[in-house]
Amino acid sequence: MELNNGIVRLGSFGPPAISSSGAIAYRNIIYGQGIDASNADTIIRQRGRSAEVLAQRFTRVRAGFITDGNMLLRKAPYDNRPNNTTDQVTFYFPYYTDFDSQVAIDEAGEVIFSSVTGLAATIVTTVTTGGASTSTPARVNPFVDTLYATVGGIATSAITKDWAYDPNAMNNFELPVNSYGAGNMAFIGTRQVGGAGEVTGIFQGTPFTFNPLAIIDRPVGGLPIGSTFSALELPGINYGGILTTTATVNGPSSALFQGIWTYDSAGEPSLLVGPTTEAPGSDGGTFSTITSRPWQSPTGQFVFTADVADSAELTGGIFVGRMRNDGANRAIPNNLKLLLESDALAPAKTVFSADSVGEVTISNIQQPAINDRGTVVFQGTATGAGIVAGRNDSALWAIVPRAEGVTRTPKPIIRTGDRIRIDGRLQTVGVINFDPVYGLSRNNEVAFSVTFLNARSGVFRAILRPEK
Repeated sequence: MELNNGIVRLGSFGPPAISSSGAIAYRNIIYGQGIDASNADTIIRQRGRSAEVLAQRFTRVRAGFITDGNMLLRKAPYDNRPNNTTDQVTFYFPYYTDFDSQVAIDEAGEVIFSSVTGLAATIVTTVTTGGASTSTPARVNPFVDTLYATVGGIATSAITKDWAYDPNAMNNFELPVNSYGAGNMAFIGTRQVGGAGEVTGIFQGTPFTFNPLAIIDRPVGGLPIGSTFSALELPGINYGGILTTTATVNGPSSALFQGIWTYDSAGEPSLLVGPTTEAPGSDGGTFSTITSRPWQSPTGQFVFTADVADSAELTGGIFVGRMRNDGANRAIPNNLKLLLESDALAPAKTVFSADSVGEVTISNIQQPAINDRGTVVFQGTATGAGIVAGRNDSALWAIVPRAEGVTRTPKPIIRTGDRIRIDGRLQTVGVINFDPVYGLSRNNEVAFSVTFLNARSGVFRAILRPEK
């Protein structure tokens, strides 16, 4: 890859994100001509074998930080006594410093990423007394956490943290940020809201304009008076702007319960899964603990993992559902289905080693992803004959629907201990990184990064097809 007229190579990868067009974005530590520890950290977007650097450490932000690329941010007369005027002009030149490993990409291929932004600033103070002016420059170098969203490949600041010159600055925000195009984003954040003081909760909107939706320690609609959210998880969001989130509610009797909530396009909450909701496949059992975030596909299919109580048939598993397309976009109460039970048996044809015999069980199921086709991808640990912990027990799994319905048969996409031929040599898979928010596209393509036992790494794409 060429950068600044020099040849550079890709180094270690963060978990990649993939769009429906097949574009992939990821964080990468590059090396080569003109690259050292100060500028090796990059955000890259790749289409096919063509890669472009969207942002690079210690390089200037190209456009859109707070106001414009010229960075003339403040001119403030602050002393207006007769014959004595003081003007202060501040020029800011923002540059990237440290990127977060979480990178997002929407359906149009625009990329969202976070960086601590350095602001090399020159403050020029001009004092005019009796017609004579004296100017004094001073250098400052503040740092602000910034979330960027590309527009046409140009990174533009979307959220800043604690930045006095940005009226929409957040006091804090958490990654990842969930988005499905059109600039519609949702995230956990803290900010000053009018005269209400500092609030923490879920914010939703487009770059520069975010509004609080679900707020911690504020009343929850549809529940007894005195019910408030005490904890919130990062929400899933679909094309209609409908949210799903896992939240813990503190009731009027101080009793805590956990549930999954939806927020419709008008911002009204509705309880989707609560402590009295019967778990499908449990023969009367109920959900006790929601163990993952409820991710959504763009059209409203959602997936989550949960533990089940009061059932002799089921202890937990992966559950799926779908939003109703009736304008209200609420969840249909009876559309929840059990997709895969905890400690499920892997298919008989799965071979984890040459001496693998007998049954293989999948456990330690991590955050699943889902797309519009109902395909579910997750990481899980295998146990059983021929499997050695830490050597060949971890895999990335997929459950792909058949034409006539959903199959419950998980198939491994890649697992630790696999050998992949790279540049004519076999490399052994050591670590698999998968992003459950952006690692699965609408076209059943999965993007993931792999670190091999020899410390080399790479980004890979797999195409999932229904079983016959």
